[in-house]
Amino acid sequence: MRTIVMAIVVLLALFASLVPAHAAKAKAPRGTSITELDIRICMGIAGADAATQIPVCTKIINSGKVKHPHESEYYAYRAGAYLALDRGNDAVTDLNKAIALVDKPEFRFQRAVAFMATNDLDKAMADLDQVIAVKNDFATAYFMRGVIHYRNAEFKAAVPEFDKAATLIPTYYQAIFARGASKLKSDDADGGKLDVKTARGMSGHADEDAAKIGITAP
Repeated sequence: MRTIVMAIVVLLALFASLVPAHAAKAKAPRGTSITELDIRICMGIAGADAATQIPVCTKIINSGKVKHPHESEYYAYRAGAYLALDRGNDAVTDLNKAIALVDKPEFRFQRAVAFMATNDLDKAMADLDQVIAVKNDFATAYFMRGVIHYRNAEFKAAVPEFDKAATLIPTYYQAIFARGASKLKSDDADGGKLDVKTARGMSGHADEDAAKIGITAP
């Protein structure tokens, strides 16, 4: 499970859309003990590891100096750190707080990942459905819905999800590989073999990346 969690955390990091646009410009409030470095550490962009992020994010959240409702962002950053440490339940708790403050698709996507880490796949799917309702061009949300179907052995249902992700991002070799693996398990051997071959031609890491989230192909 930890390998899968870490793979998803890496996947999260690859998508800048998950970082609130104005957060990168955050400034330390004047007259407080919250510094610019604190903010950068909490965001995970100052070379800090997850274990270091958590107490700093907690300090910021508890300071009472963050303008409402931007506390939501710091709950989300701390949730990411919890997830990196395989503390999925703590991540869900923080993301519940973030979403209660500001219900945005980025937070719901992150909570879906946390739900997947705790094997609460129905709730993860519900969050991903909400994400896609707002951002229907979010390829990774379709990809993650495909992963859920795959993990539930619903291989035919997984195919169109991976296909949508690959259509939105033609270079998304992980989605192409996963689509192929799903086709191979749903009696489309020719299509599956072609997709897997295509993905392997696009990246020498296709099998390795897919295996990290539990998807394999011969």
